[in-house]
Parts: sequence; structure tokens; C-alpha cells
Amino acid sequence: MDTQEFPKGTIEKAKDSDPKAIAEIFERYYAKIYRGLYYRTRTVQDAEDLASEVFVKMVRSIRRQSGNFEAWLHMIAKNTLTDYYRRNAARKETGADERTLEALPEAQKDAPGLTGAELKTAINKLTGEQQEVIVLRFIEGHDTEATARITGKTIGAVKALQFRGLAALKEIFKEGR
Repeated sequence: MDTQEFPKGTIEKAKDSDPKAIAEIFERYYAKIYRGLYYRTRTVQDAEDLASEVFVKMVRSIRRQSGNFEAWLHMIAKNTLTDYYRRNAARKETGADERTLEALPEAQKDAPGLTGAELKTAINKLTGEQQEVIVLRFIEGHDTEATARITGKTIGAVKALQFRGLAALKEIFKEGR
């Protein structure tokens, strides 16, 4: 997880509509935002559309941004996802592929041969907070401290959600076998 700050002034330049600075932000964060949305939406197209929407919202509102930039950007993504579910009046589903198994090695021990569809279904059964922490920690690769900052929770709360989420996944995998 790359937690280094941008070169001094990148955010400020983006606030002044500097295309190079905006492109740098996009390149640095698009994949993370996309992955987070991908694992919580129904289709690849939905995730792509939502990720694009997040960055459009970022550009429109960056002048008012303050505080931790990454946490602010994740909040835009979270709000965009909430709006998506309100618009579609659908229960949250997550998307997954075989690479996710590498990100959740504990789950793989209890469920060898697990398919992406099975993992998608299992993650979908977690609470929204557990999904958020599991995606941030194991899909996006954030450490506990960054996950706490992004979610606005304490490190202890993140650890508890992670523990409960992984325990729930283990149980789901055991029941399904």
C-alpha cells in the first residue's frame, strides 16, 4: 500500500483545475476506487460507471476539499455507491474474481476450490461495515491505520470488524461445503 503523499502542491494544483495534477490523482487512485466499487456492485460495467462518477464528483468539488484527501475520496465513493443502491433499490451484491482468493488466504484454507461466484455470494452476506473493512484491507490493500482513517472508525473498531467479517466468511464457507 502506497501511503506516501503526493509531491507538494499536487492537490492545490488540482484545486486550481490543473489537468496534469488531476491526471496524477486519477492515476494514483482510480484502480483503488474501482476495485472497492467492483467488489460491492453487481457488474463490471456498474463499477466502471460508478468509478467514473466518483472522479467527476471529485473534479467538481475538489476546491472545497479539506483534511485527508484519500479519506475524502473514499467518502465520495461510499456516497456514490449508496446513491447507486437507492436508484436501483437493489440489495448490495459484490463482485469477485479468482484473484480475490489470494487476498483472503484464511478463507481459502477452509474452502479450497472456491469460485469467484461463491466468494461474491459469501461477501454479500456480510454486514455493510464488514464488507467495507474487508474490501479496504484485503482487496485494496490498506493497512489497519489507513482503513480506520478512511472509514472514520478507530483502529480497534476496524480490527473487530475485520475479525468478525473473516470469522463470518469462514462459517459461510464451512456451511456451503
